[in-house]
Amino acid sequence: MRTKEKDEIQVPRSVQQSIPIKMISEDGIFQLSNGAFSFVWKFDNINYSIASDDDQEIMFVKYCALLNSFDAEADNKITIFNRRMPKTEFEQNILYKIPATLMTRIGKK
Repeated sequence: MRTKEKDEIQVPRSVQQSIPIKMISEDGIFQLSNGAFSFVWKFDNINYSIASDDDQEIMFVKYCALLNSFDAEADNKITIFNRRMPKTEFEQNILYKIPATLMTRIGKK
C-alpha cells in the first residue's frame, strides 16, 4: 500500500504575506528566507522637468554614478513611486507591515 505525502501549500492573501522575510535587524536590513539581505533607501522628490539644463545634466550624471556604484554581481532593484497620495494612505497601503513575530525578534513593541 502506497502512502502519499501531502505538502501543505499556503497561498498568500496579501503582498506582505508573499514577501519572504526571515528577520529585520534594528538598522533596517531585511534578511530574506533565501539567505539574501535587503535594504531600502528613500530619496527626496526632485522635479527634473523644471530644472535648468545644467541642473538636469548634474542630476543625470549623479544618477548614472549611483547605478555604476552597484556591484555587477549583486541583485539590485529600483522602484520609482511617482504618484501623489496622502502620507497615511501611503503608510497603510504601500509600506510593508512588519508582523508582530518579527518585531519581537528585533526588540520593538
